[in-house]
Amino acid sequence: MSWRKLSLILLVLLVLSLGLNAYLYWTIRSIEEKMTTVHVKIGTMKAFSYLPIHVAYALGYFKDEGLDVELVFFGSGSKNREALIAGDVDFSSLATVHILIARGKGCPVKIIGALQNMEFFDLLVRNDLRGKVKELKDLKGLRIGISAPGSGSWAWCVVYLKKAGLDPDKDVKLVSVDGVMTMYSALKAKKVDAVIAWNPLTVRAIKEGLGFVLINVHDRETHLEYVGSEEALSGVLATSEDFIEKRPDIVIKVIKAVNRGLKYIQTHSPEEIAKAVASIYEGLDPDTLTGAIRYEMPTYPRNLAVSESAFNVEVETYLSVGIIKEEIEYAEAVEWSLTGWRP
Repeated sequence: MSWRKLSLILLVLLVLSLGLNAYLYWTIRSIEEKMTTVHVKIGTMKAFSYLPIHVAYALGYFKDEGLDVELVFFGSGSKNREALIAGDVDFSSLATVHILIARGKGCPVKIIGALQNMEFFDLLVRNDLRGKVKELKDLKGLRIGISAPGSGSWAWCVVYLKKAGLDPDKDVKLVSVDGVMTMYSALKAKKVDAVIAWNPLTVRAIKEGLGFVLINVHDRETHLEYVGSEEALSGVLATSEDFIEKRPDIVIKVIKAVNRGLKYIQTHSPEEIAKAVASIYEGLDPDTLTGAIRYEMPTYPRNLAVSESAFNVEVETYLSVGIIKEEIEYAEAVEWSLTGWRP
């Protein structure tokens, strides 16, 4: 055998050996990553109340923490709450009322972070009723859309109506229409006269001339009038006491990722944020997506630290209208040690 042929054979063997080693290296690394990556389910909704979680997911912040996060989308907060209680999801992004309702029933779920520090449920009325409905009392006899009984939209519908002296069970008809998209369809088809709305529904309805805002709780003065404070713990990240006890490492990793999501929101424009989360809000046009984010920007905190006074605002509000029957203490419902306490 000539030296040239021998050299060629040796070269081929060397290439094959290198290729095999590379294959084995990446195969082992992939197996190791799968073994060390933890699968986590987070219940959420396609609502901008929970944008910090969506940003963290879209930008890979959970992956950076070694978490394989699956976002599980629900049409209403009440369904999300029940999934958390049942253990079908590990974490949930919810309106605070859901934690209070769950704790009132003896369910051991806890708030671990603040996602929004202002209420976000506006009251939107069909545009063709603009001349008829000028204030809350004019809603008497009309149909108001909520996502579902026991949801955050239902809770704030009760709050608004009772503040106007209306009985939610007698003076209006509450219509369950599930999530944002079906709520939009119900309003457009005139199956309801008004809705307790959250974004992107509010911005989309205004943009299309479908509805007008009767109560804009995002306005500071209006927020003070109806909520009784400039700040309220409206949207939260929650998990179960059992998960906190058994997997504090995972809780900390989730917190780190979501805090990065909040930092991104605070340091980037609505246009940049909209581009980052566009795949999550598929089907929503860029202008509406950007407009909804801009509308909500004042409500996002700098980090997940939970304000005790903002929490107490929620408790007092829901006690005043009978949604919860007994006062719930901050220390009972909030695990603040991982994210920080705020006055």
